[in-house]
Amino acid sequence: HIEWHLEVGLAIQFIEAPILAQQRNSPPQIMRDHCSALGKRVSGNAAGIASTTDLTGLPLGPFPQILGWRPKGIGAMFGCVLTAVLGMATVSWYAIGGHLTEEEAEDEVRQRIAAKEARRKKMWSLVKRS
Repeated sequence: HIEWHLEVGLAIQFIEAPILAQQRNSPPQIMRDHCSALGKRVSGNAAGIASTTDLTGLPLGPFPQILGWRPKGIGAMFGCVLTAVLGMATVSWYAIGGHLTEEEAEDEVRQRIAAKEARRKKMWSLVKRS
């Protein structure tokens, strides 16, 4: 979902101390050379202008937002709804299902302990043989 926001240009980054960031961090020279080769400005605001309010010439994202439902979105929505319905059905099934009495729960624990003890005895008999 975040990828979709980035693709349509809905990303934002807040810089709290831009002057301090400029003093401490500077892009490598190879990045400046790359921007210059592409004809992009290497200083100023996002539009390459030394102003905080003038964004004339700001390059916009290459992918305009396409409104409406597309197959990828329909598939994603179907998957989300299906998962939600299955989750709610599972919770309901467990809530409605039969509840064990205290005696049944204790009996189940005793059976598990007995099965574990039987496995332990079997393992010890195999270890003693070897």
